[in-house]
Amino acid sequence: MGYEYTTPLPSNLPENWGTGGGGGGGGTDNYNDLSNKPKINSVELAGNKTSDQLGVIGLKGIQAYETLPASPSAGMTIMYTGEQGAYETGAVYRYQSNEWVKIMSAAEAATISAAQIEALFA
Repeated sequence: MGYEYTTPLPSNLPENWGTGGGGGGGGTDNYNDLSNKPKINSVELAGNKTSDQLGVIGLKGIQAYETLPASPSAGMTIMYTGEQGAYETGAVYRYQSNEWVKIMSAAEAATISAAQIEALFA
């Protein structure tokens, strides 16, 4: 026995209203066709991404650079060992939003190992 409507339905309902089983329609079995994919550090998780592309420190630890890399990738993290005016020697920097941002002073970095620094951002 079904339910009978006693009140007229609004005219702005979708054509298929009341005909389905209550679930969403359509769908895909291809991850790349999805909208609103998850992100890590504002990088969409689509295709094969490296830890550098995702802004995640790799298992190799933090490399020391005497000069700042000319073409850094987003999220790249380094220990700066050079002497370029605005940058602190021995400090740890991360490349984000198109600039180098100091994430740890030289004094802080001197008290912990590269593995401990890496663990902070894993």
